[in-house]
Amino acid sequence: IKDARVSVDGDCVLAPGYQVLVGSQEVTLDGTLLDCGLIFHSLLLFHKPIGSVCTAQSDKRSIFHCLTAAQQHPTLTFFGRLDRDTSGLMLLGTDGGIGHLLTSPDNHVGKEYWALLTGTVPL
Repeated sequence: IKDARVSVDGDCVLAPGYQVLVGSQEVTLDGTLLDCGLIFHSLLLFHKPIGSVCTAQSDKRSIFHCLTAAQQHPTLTFFGRLDRDTSGLMLLGTDGGIGHLLTSPDNHVGKEYWALLTGTVPL
């Protein structure tokens, strides 16, 4: 892009963050048409059980070990975290862009937490 080698619908693109409408725009590199086929991503609502951790897939206590084989994907990641001693609904997905949109503090996406306490809460 910085060398002015990329064009979208015949117009040179100089902005690295330029977004292409997949399926409706032609992208070329040095005049050669690029295949920008559709990419399908997965989103999964997941109830994290107490005792599982939001960590790498290789950890045996990882939330990923709670998923079926059909739900597994090499690029599946979690959007946000819950502590080991916490259970709750989480969103997992294969699209890092959506994950960033939902979790970046710059986007001000609200979260709601409910807690069930036992015993007396000291004031």
